[in-house]
Amino acid sequence: MSSTFFKRDGVKGKSHLGGGHSIGEFYETIEKNGFKIHKDLDVTSKVSPNLRLVNEILTDRILPFIETLDQFLSKRHKTHLSFLIYFQ
Repeated sequence: MSSTFFKRDGVKGKSHLGGGHSIGEFYETIEKNGFKIHKDLDVTSKVSPNLRLVNEILTDRILPFIETLDQFLSKRHKTHLSFLIYFQ
């Protein structure tokens, strides 16, 4: 059994989540190494609501918070911010 995050081949644009293995390369590797797929089940419709939620949390909550924190630290605590960036 194998379960992973694949990206569809030939789709233009990038996902906010990024990553993913090429589904075409996966199928080629399976065939080249003599493996057989007994059942190919796409669970995208079951998983996509969770991915949508993760994307919303990142874009609507975490990124705005980080930008606000960066502005605050840049104005009020430049020394502390420089220290944090140095040890990043």
